[in-house]
Amino acid sequence: MTPEPAALGEDSRSHIAKWLAREPEMETALLFAASGRPLAALWGAVLDAWLEACFMPSDAGVARVKLAWWGEALGQTSAESAHPLVRAFALAGGEAVPATLWADAAHSALELVSREAHPTDFPALIGSRMALGRALAAVESALWPDSGAGDAGAVARSLVVWQWRQHRRERDPRPGWLPLQLLARHSLRAQDVYANPADPAVAPLLADMAEALLGCPCAPVGPRLRRARTRLDTLALRRLRRGHPQPFAGSGLGILWQSWCASRGVAG
Repeated sequence: MTPEPAALGEDSRSHIAKWLAREPEMETALLFAASGRPLAALWGAVLDAWLEACFMPSDAGVARVKLAWWGEALGQTSAESAHPLVRAFALAGGEAVPATLWADAAHSALELVSREAHPTDFPALIGSRMALGRALAAVESALWPDSGAGDAGAVARSLVVWQWRQHRRERDPRPGWLPLQLLARHSLRAQDVYANPADPAVAPLLADMAEALLGCPCAPVGPRLRRARTRLDTLALRRLRRGHPQPFAGSGLGILWQSWCASRGVAG
């Protein structure tokens, strides 16, 4: 039986809260997850932990160790797991994901964090994340088999947006996400952009970055949570393109509307 949010353990709820602190707009998206809300919330927390292991460590060696651990833990997803989040995820339906899909995701993530150079251009940026995008879309399809396949390009773009948001003040995020072509166009160094994202000289570069990401082929398809994430990424990038310092407005009306449209599978 799928557990209700109140039935989740305190440790699991803390992981969900940590995810929503990073992506507060997804709390609104969860309102439209209907009976799938517990699994959606736990998957959001699992994915957040995965991306933290992939993108947050300053050392690639640390990232590889963390990803190897998560890959093994999720490959053995079970109600008997020692990790409270993996255990709750299993009870909510996470056991439906074959171990081979987790292995693919782990391999793709390890390959990504091993990249040292900045991408040369936008196709290289998205291309570097496509393998992981395909792997995560396959995991989501296994979790929600009746929702149809997700769009790997949308997931790849979301990985860039996630990293952009979390590393706004990091001097040297790994792996880099600023294309060299874009830096050269604006006569800036990556370190300057990472260290001073609020510098007026950086604003045109970030607007161009948002414009290019909005041009990526992305379809809001797949499970409800993925459809919402894709739509909300688009909403955030439109604001960033216009020069807003934050990806979302304080009112949240746009978030509510796009989340509702995503839940219904209609254009917004």
